[in-house]
Amino acid sequence: LMPQGTAFGGGGLVVAALVFQSLALPRILGIKHYVISPVIDMINHDTREASEVTYAPFQKSFVVVASKSYARDKQVFISYGKRSNDQLLQYYGFVERDNPNDVYQITDLAGVLKPHLPDITVDAVMLAWDQGVGGGGGGG
Repeated sequence: LMPQGTAFGGGGLVVAALVFQSLALPRILGIKHYVISPVIDMINHDTREASEVTYAPFQKSFVVVASKSYARDKQVFISYGKRSNDQLLQYYGFVERDNPNDVYQITDLAGVLKPHLPDITVDAVMLAWDQGVGGGGGGG
């Protein structure tokens, strides 16, 4: 590929490989890098926002692209992603009112119901779930 003894050519190859690895490859594979950025972290979260925060390496700056126009005196929001209130509380220290991504997971429904319905079994719970009892529409 390169004539022997050309350090500059080798250095250029290393730089090209680093640029490809850090810029092109993540875009091709859809890889995201997460960083702490004190100024951008001051922008508040709203799940319904479709904004995007990216890093422009050649300009050495972060870019916030809002999904809609904002009036001069209005607050701009970004989305931290589709996160439940548990995740928002754990990673960011707040919860979101009416969060559409919030979930409640009960791992042992039969155990929770047992004190109130002594004859309940896991099979009965699963059968009721599959038949859509209670308006749930089935669990499959």
